[in-house]
Amino acid sequence: MRDGAAEDGVAEREAPGEELDGDDRQQQRAGDELDQRGGRAARREPGADDREDGDAEGDVQHRAPPAIEADAAEERRRQLNAFISQADRTYLDSVMRYNRLLAERNTLLKAGESGPADLLDVLDDRLAEAGEAIASVRRDIIGHLKPLVAEFYAFISGDSEEVELSYRSELNEAPMTDILRRSRSKDFALGFSSSGIHRDDLVMTIGGYPLRKYGSQGQQKSFLIALKLAQYALLAERSGERPILLFDDLFDRLDSERLGKLIELASGERFGQMLITDCDGERMAEVLRRSGRKFRLFDVSGGEVAARSL
Repeated sequence: MRDGAAEDGVAEREAPGEELDGDDRQQQRAGDELDQRGGRAARREPGADDREDGDAEGDVQHRAPPAIEADAAEERRRQLNAFISQADRTYLDSVMRYNRLLAERNTLLKAGESGPADLLDVLDDRLAEAGEAIASVRRDIIGHLKPLVAEFYAFISGDSEEVELSYRSELNEAPMTDILRRSRSKDFALGFSSSGIHRDDLVMTIGGYPLRKYGSQGQQKSFLIALKLAQYALLAERSGERPILLFDDLFDRLDSERLGKLIELASGERFGQMLITDCDGERMAEVLRRSGRKFRLFDVSGGEVAARSL
């Protein structure tokens, strides 16, 4: 099977493939969403812009993983952009073009309504063209990921809960050209672009309710793992190669039953080589032994890697 390693233990499975998380510098830039106010790539501090209606800190009994937090829409878009760009260079070009045009539009908006209206019309048309192309690819990708996430989550959870992944975008309701025209007055007042595909989001639900509010820590982590496996399966299908599957701190927040199902799923023929890291080597070794799969275990300490006898 695989080998898992961490400060105390590592495990890995042997099979050819390339690393799933090998984004190059261009993909990283494309993954970073522009700050709507400044027109430059930036990580925003959590705020109300991306918060769902009726959200309050008191609604959450535990802190959800970053990708599930209500105010982490930008991070979810960044991860989605980076994933799609690995296999679709045209999409990467569209995102980079959209970001440049968005920065130019924001500059004009900050100049006020006394600026050249005809130039803003041209920018809106070009921005809408790039935005429509991006939204189309995102819809297609989410459409393929959705059933895979449901399938993998059902296997890991023992089919005990129903989850769903969907794509929320203003472009699902109207063409982007119309959206930009309608929001122009508001955008002039704000000094940045308040509408467009840079406001899109992935919606994660469990039993029809928001996962971040109603899902336990184990359910949230199971969902994110199912999403990662779905991305893996789709990338492998489209590239014809099986990437290396990396799991860090896999055993945190998952009970033994879910762990066993996950190892059973990920060590099957559908997936390739897997690398697991954890700070508790004994716990990892025991879980992997119970799986009945072949694996190798390594200890990492002080920058030195040593194979462990099983």
